[in-house]
Amino acid sequence: MDIKRLKAANPIEKVAARYGTLHRSGVNYKMLCPFHDDHHPSLGIHVGGQYFKCHACGAGGDVIGLVMGFEHCLFAEAVKILAPQETAKPLTHPLPPLERGKVTPVDDQKVSSSPLERGQGVCYQSNTSVILKENNDFLRLLLPVASGHSELSPTWLDFGVGLAPAFVPEPFRAMRGRIIFPIYDAGGVLTGFGARRVDSSVEAGELSDTPKYLNSANNGLFDKSRMLYGIHRAAAAIRLEGFAYLTEGYKDVLAMHAAGFTNTVALGGTAFTPGQAALLRGFCSRAVLLLDNDPAGQAATVRLLEEPPGGLQLGSLRLPTAKDPDELFRRLGCAGFYRYMQLLTERVGIGEKRLLAFCLKHPQTARHVERMLAADDLPFTSEVYRNLLHFTAMGLSSSMIPSTERLLTGILSAVLPDLPLPAGVPPSLLSETEEAVCHDLVEYFRLEYYEERILAETSRLTGLLKETHGSHTELLERLSRHLSVQAGLTASLSRTPVLDERWLLCK
Repeated sequence: MDIKRLKAANPIEKVAARYGTLHRSGVNYKMLCPFHDDHHPSLGIHVGGQYFKCHACGAGGDVIGLVMGFEHCLFAEAVKILAPQETAKPLTHPLPPLERGKVTPVDDQKVSSSPLERGQGVCYQSNTSVILKENNDFLRLLLPVASGHSELSPTWLDFGVGLAPAFVPEPFRAMRGRIIFPIYDAGGVLTGFGARRVDSSVEAGELSDTPKYLNSANNGLFDKSRMLYGIHRAAAAIRLEGFAYLTEGYKDVLAMHAAGFTNTVALGGTAFTPGQAALLRGFCSRAVLLLDNDPAGQAATVRLLEEPPGGLQLGSLRLPTAKDPDELFRRLGCAGFYRYMQLLTERVGIGEKRLLAFCLKHPQTARHVERMLAADDLPFTSEVYRNLLHFTAMGLSSSMIPSTERLLTGILSAVLPDLPLPAGVPPSLLSETEEAVCHDLVEYFRLEYYEERILAETSRLTGLLKETHGSHTELLERLSRHLSVQAGLTASLSRTPVLDERWLLCK
């Protein structure tokens, strides 16, 4: 079934007229809301956007969600109701002309929910209108909760994070005393909650045998395998940026949003399900994994990169000096965290990063590297990288280095041990003393950097020549010098050349 075509064939205002009286509100309409005990029309029917939004209870969604609310049914049943007549379930109410307006509203069915606890979650009877009302009632009970960081608090408030009081309705008994993270779908419907154990209670010896997180159990509204925390706030930014950051936890999403990376959603763990991938594909085709820097998170990253779900293009990003974005934000503050992420994601070649990281680990090589890069007219492309190399070559202490470069030092120093050695390093070299090794190894890192830079320069120059059909003598001479340097260094290290004069003819 083509859902887009189904929605197009069922304008939300015409479907809404089947269930109640529509009152004009400019170019849109209002009607009684089926998701709460509404006595005054508070459900807005937005014709242009083809969605509904209740200004009283916060319910919202598309035409399928509207039918789910009025018919007290699940998604699949709502789709059948809206399907073509030959395959569809008959509508509960006939469709009168929109101009007539008056239609008897549907009476709410009084259905007892009698919730039960299942495993580590909370289970509800699958009646969507009842569940949504209970969710919104519980949301209103939440108490203000401190984020622990002044720059995070506005975002926590904006996302509705709160503390569950001691006395809550039966469906939420297992969540009392926990920090509650409301979970919305892409249309802004409050589908469920995530409940985090308060760490102080464990430190005090209380509740130590309880799980860290509880989630609403799967029901007519909530399905964890199809949930992405924060998608209702991230959707627009994901479309704009063309990709999404994927974190594990709710707090990580809040930290990323607080720092301005609003194209971030959470998986709610290390699993990335096909259902979550399908939801994300509605907004982008590419995602960057930003899972926790621990064995479980990194193992999941490797697994997902090998087999990306849902046909998504997956990349990964690791915070080398922190467990997760929330921890790093709390340590650096908003401005520091933002700069850290910029440095981590800036478009600098891996060869450049590895060479600078090697110099940071072996500061005695920094002056030699700086001198060689200047002599060969191949300085670092990044000004920050050039500055840090110079500061290291000068022997400046950490306290004397500007904050931006100091952040970069921490990032690259942590990254280096996990990076393999450049290609061509003979095994015999690694058996020598560290002092001898570091002075010889720096040439292999320099060659790796030169190959990367010259290949990029060659490709750029070839493109220019094809565009202008002219002669660029100066550029060709510069490239020739670079190729000579690279060839000489390759020969001295007994390496198979990666590029040579034939790259001048590359396509």
